[in-house]
Amino acid sequence: MKPKIIAISGLAGDGKDSVCKILKNYFTKHSTYKFKRIALADQLKVECYEACMDLFRIDPINCSREDKEKIRDFLVFYGKIMRSKSKGTHWTSEALKRIEKFNSGNDIFCIPDIRYAFHPADECQWIKNNGGIHIHVQKFTVDTNFDLGKGVSVSTNFSTPINKEELKNNPPVIAFADYIIEWYDCSPELPENNKECIDAVNEIAKRILISYTQNQSLVTSQGKEKVKGTRKKKSSKKR
Repeated sequence: MKPKIIAISGLAGDGKDSVCKILKNYFTKHSTYKFKRIALADQLKVECYEACMDLFRIDPINCSREDKEKIRDFLVFYGKIMRSKSKGTHWTSEALKRIEKFNSGNDIFCIPDIRYAFHPADECQWIKNNGGIHIHVQKFTVDTNFDLGKGVSVSTNFSTPINKEELKNNPPVIAFADYIIEWYDCSPELPENNKECIDAVNEIAKRILISYTQNQSLVTSQGKEKVKGTRKKKSSKKR
């Protein structure tokens, strides 16, 4: 029996872990499935532990967001080398070992850090080939500007890649997604505590649960679907 896998992709800081938490809450409340988080980066941090401690005095497994940013380039560099050597299979193979170890047949495995679709057997392709469901999350802000001469203008601003790696890899990753969540940047409130964000994820979770209980394919002939959170407006005045 193939494991039930839900993969989440998105730019850094767009809320991948928040989507995972909301999904867990939904399936815990509305089903008997056991929801388990297995990140590809878990094994990456294990393999890089000694080097990070020796070079930076930072524990990659248990560190603050600030310290994580300090070692991000190193982790990306090492991860890229291992992906290249294995033609995209190293980290997914390690994740599959853990999935097979813990899969009881009544589990849902959430992988909240899908980032690549470069190699034929890369992360996105692996998810698809294993019958997984791929959700991509995009965060945005909405600005309403008032100009005495031009009147009112509204602009939607999506978050941007933090480095060249994200800039290159994000478009092909989006192309593989079954669902795209576009949600408002509700900072400082966390998405998992925001009703609009929760509703956007729960809408997808409900469809996934139906597909599991009825043993049906999730993706229809219409293909990719978008789910949007409420677009709150952030006002600014031009003088």
